[in-house]
This record gives sequence, structure tokens and C-alpha cells, in this order.
Amino acid sequence: MFEDRLKKLRESKGLNMKQAAKELNIQYTTYVGYEKNDREPNSETLIILADFFDCSVDYLVGRTNQIKTNDFGFSINDHEKEVIIAYRQQPSLQIGVDRMLGVEPVSEQKEKRA
Repeated sequence: MFEDRLKKLRESKGLNMKQAAKELNIQYTTYVGYEKNDREPNSETLIILADFFDCSVDYLVGRTNQIKTNDFGFSINDHEKEVIIAYRQQPSLQIGVDRMLGVEPVSEQKEKRA
């Protein structure tokens, strides 16, 4: 799974393996080993790859099918997003949902502006 995702991400950037290795500042043979499933990157390299390809480490290693995480550091799918939006549109629940998500409630933002 990792090797397939890595290849797709590289191809989406229009790079060949040699170019990707150079951009990532890693040995060409090491990079080829990742895509051929002959080598496994360490945690530091996984972070470098995720940053370079603008995806999450969880996506790279197959823990999620979502390429990116949101600003809160976790992934949500479209259904979960719809549920959150629906709850936030209910005034009695909005503040609690915002606090649960770790964002400043809209009502508190308005107070600060006033």
C-alpha cells in the first residue's frame, strides 16, 4: 500500500524517481527501495515524505484514505463534516461543538470584535 501511494503522489507531481529522490535529498537507490517495497522509511523520513507530498503520514501508511488532515490534525470524512456543520448551525449546540473541536466559538469571536 505504502509503495503504491508513494508512486501515485510522485506521479501527481510530475516527477520521476530520480527527481523525487533529489528533491527529497535522499539517495536514489533508497527512494527506489521505498517504491519497490524493498525498504521501509523510518518515522523521520515518513514525515519528510508527507510534508513534501502535502499529505498525512496516516495516508502514506494506509491508516486513512484521506490524503490530508484538516487544521485540527485529524481526518474527517464528508459525512462527518456534514454532521458537524448541522450541529454548528443549531445555536444551542454551536458553542459546545466549537469547544469540542478546539476552535474559538463564533459568539466569542464576535465579542472580541465589539
